[in-house]
Amino acid sequence: RICVLQGTTHDDALKAIVPPGVQLIPVAIQAQLYSNFQDETCNIIVGDQYDIAQPILQRQGYDGPYGVTNTSIAEETISMTTLSNDAVFSDYANWVVEALFT
Repeated sequence: RICVLQGTTHDDALKAIVPPGVQLIPVAIQAQLYSNFQDETCNIIVGDQYDIAQPILQRQGYDGPYGVTNTSIAEETISMTTLSNDAVFSDYANWVVEALFT
């Protein structure tokens, strides 16, 4: 049983790759994802790395066995924006992005 936030790119990707017989359980809110993992409604939770990191789960009350895979199932575009009235910070942000992607 796999829990995932409904309406996310992870949800869409899982629908395409989960084999028949494996139950996909979409949940509406992040708290339900954690609750379902703690009460063993789900054996697996899927989400962004930060959302399923061990310290986050521990903060939510889970202290059982835990593992993370390095498999990525959804590639999301990352973007940022800056305020138009802060030219200095905008320039800095653009320089950082250019340095990262060149």
